[in-house]
Amino acid sequence: MALKNGVKKEPDDVGKWLLMLQDCDFEVERLEYSKTTLPERVALTDIRERMRDMSARTAEFRVKKDAITTKQRNLQMEVNTVVARRKIFDRKMSSKKLFSTREIEAMTKEIEGLTVRAEQLQDEQFELMLDLEGLEQELGELQTEVDQLSTRSDQLLKIANSKLTSLDAKIQSSLKRRTAIEQHIPSEIIYRYDTIRMRAGGVGAARLQNGKCSGCHLIVTPASVASTRIAASVSICENCGRFLIEDIWNSSS
Repeated sequence: MALKNGVKKEPDDVGKWLLMLQDCDFEVERLEYSKTTLPERVALTDIRERMRDMSARTAEFRVKKDAITTKQRNLQMEVNTVVARRKIFDRKMSSKKLFSTREIEAMTKEIEGLTVRAEQLQDEQFELMLDLEGLEQELGELQTEVDQLSTRSDQLLKIANSKLTSLDAKIQSSLKRRTAIEQHIPSEIIYRYDTIRMRAGGVGAARLQNGKCSGCHLIVTPASVASTRIAASVSICENCGRFLIEDIWNSSS
């Protein structure tokens, strides 16, 4: 700080504390933003989307698997019926009972038809078995990926929670510091500061730098600074209404 007539120049407390209050609020906003943009949170969102997609695919595969299983059951019932009918005709043909030529031809034709149908059913069963094996393999691969993503999700959640706990602790520390700072500022000024900050993008106090307000970046006339001054280093920006703080602590006399 500069000396004037050998006496140390004291800073304006209101201006100093307002800037400290603004810095504290910036810090809280930064920490809150960090909570919403944690890389682990972004990764968790991606994992959850992928798991939802895989869950939908798994459900689709299970529906297909159930349909194949139903077809297999129906085919097996038909196979059993065909085999049973063929056994009946085989027993008739091998019995000692005498049949007419027409009856023998009819039974032979029936047996041949049942044999062909049995072969067709066996082919269909084989195809269904291949389809089922393919689905089960895809389901297995999906489940493996789901398990891996679930493990990774648990790891990320643990890291994210640890970071969030740390950020919350820092936020609470900043809020306590803010409460302590408020004790040095008149309540009416704090009220105006908070009101302005809510409508002005989170900035209630700005520095006067090179004749401009650091909040709105517009020129502030010396006459306006003088006419709106409320303390040695504090005035009101004629453009945006923010508290305007002059840096008198580093200025020379």
